[in-house]
Amino acid sequence: MMKKIGFYLTLGLLSAASFSNFAQSDTEMAALKDLLDHRKYRVLSAQIEQIPNHQQQPELALLKAKAMYLLKDTEALDTWMVQLLKDNPTHAQLHYIAALNKFNLAQEASIFSAAGHAKDGLALIKQAVALDPADLEIQHALIGFYSGAPSIAGGDEKEAQRLADAMFAKDPVQGTVAKATLLLKDDDNVDSAKAMIEQQLAAAPQNVDLLELKAAILASQDQDKMAFELYQQAATLAEKPNDRYASLYQIGRLAAAKQQDANKGIEALEQYISFYQDSDDRQLHWAKLRLAQIHFARKDFDKANALVQQLRSEKNEQEKFVDELKAFEKQLKKVKTS
Repeated sequence: MMKKIGFYLTLGLLSAASFSNFAQSDTEMAALKDLLDHRKYRVLSAQIEQIPNHQQQPELALLKAKAMYLLKDTEALDTWMVQLLKDNPTHAQLHYIAALNKFNLAQEASIFSAAGHAKDGLALIKQAVALDPADLEIQHALIGFYSGAPSIAGGDEKEAQRLADAMFAKDPVQGTVAKATLLLKDDDNVDSAKAMIEQQLAAAPQNVDLLELKAAILASQDQDKMAFELYQQAATLAEKPNDRYASLYQIGRLAAAKQQDANKGIEALEQYISFYQDSDDRQLHWAKLRLAQIHFARKDFDKANALVQQLRSEKNEQEKFVDELKAFEKQLKKVKTS
């Protein structure tokens, strides 16, 4: 089964109008947004804590809630959200973050309580859609829930398809992303999904979401050169930092794992590492390992070893990463002793 293409929390720039009631200047708010873009969630949360009455300012509270969600501070955020939603009953994005956090709770919970958390999240995200029907990010998340959750927790594939069709009628590009992602649940439908994306790309050839989705499909089919080229195109066109650096990481991954252009892979990964340095980004350690692997393939063993030593000094408990790092260290040791 092909890996499902997920929809990530959009961390875009909040409008200036949202800041009009803040005591902080636009420059100070831009600095907070920059921390979010750089995935420095702990620093962001700490800085917001120092702002008087931040909990009474909805957009500041939203920034902190996003940081807590992305740090998976699940229980604390769930508790805080009760009062936050009571104080802001018409704030769609706060309901959305509360829903996503409930889904995290469901994943962490025992089999006996998981469905209850998921259903709570479904109610919240449906409310968020009702509060802001134009927010396609929230609609994508709702479609993803209906498609991915078991029926006992509220999953409903027919409803997912209905919502995707409705989105396509209003926004063909995002509707295509939604409909193609539903098709990708079944390996037998991968070619149909790709054809759907290609048809929409003919009308919107510079859409980053479509380019990244097609690249992911091609990479899953071992069409690495074409995927590599599409990720380069997406990185160049992306306006949002998260979109740009997601594509840059994939460029580096394909260079390391699939022997694509090493120079471009190094450049992409170095940009990624520089942008997210000293952050809470969960892929930063993978970017460093991929860069080390490219240096190893180029027989630049000193650079590869320096990155490995850096990774060894950084705490990481992700089993897959730890196993791959150990295997790579063995390769390095063989070179040193040969």
